[in-house]
Amino acid sequence: MYTLNQQSILDWAYLFHWACKEDFEHAITGRVGRTKVIEYNLPRLVKERKLKTKKIKSFGNRLFYSLVGNRKTSDNAIVHGLHCTDALIRFHLSKNGDYISEREFRARRFKPTPEFGVHYESGKGVLLLFEYSTADNFRRKRLIDKKIDSYAKGLGRFRNEYNAEPYLVYVIDAPKGEVEILAGRWDYNNFYFTDAKRFYSVPYGEQLSAQIYIWRGEVVSLYA
Repeated sequence: MYTLNQQSILDWAYLFHWACKEDFEHAITGRVGRTKVIEYNLPRLVKERKLKTKKIKSFGNRLFYSLVGNRKTSDNAIVHGLHCTDALIRFHLSKNGDYISEREFRARRFKPTPEFGVHYESGKGVLLLFEYSTADNFRRKRLIDKKIDSYAKGLGRFRNEYNAEPYLVYVIDAPKGEVEILAGRWDYNNFYFTDAKRFYSVPYGEQLSAQIYIWRGEVVSLYA
């Protein structure tokens, strides 16, 4: 069962970076298809200045939605945000958990700041930390290594504050072989890497069980 009203739309908007109408439908109802409540309320929430919209030239007249306070409004930032939104939906449809937004991590001054987190199980459980890098960012090797090193040093704080074992899932828009080389340099027990092509080709609902993640030299599924 799901609740479909203005508040549920805003709840998901809080978790999303940027999203299209279909993303809200997919996250809330579990399927993509015309949903009158969403079609009616999205423009209403924009009119009430709770959401804002933007178009990207390469996507034609398609509208993308975000919370009013989101300052990441460049075309590149929106495309990056859409990848993160789709990833969150994929994990949501694979197994329900407690979702943690980038905004919450930022407000609590976590550095690095994951795109989102998913806490599976109550009490001591598993905390999935999601990170996405574009092809452009991946070419900046020092930036990537610095970010991963920050995660290596910061896992303890995630563990203590969320009372869960943290695991970094890093999806990178780069060729599979290059991602494997990066994963080999960061052979940590709590790090999982995969390339974007494999990650986004997995059927919805199978993101945790798909064997696409590089972990300590092996290709495995995620435990959650």
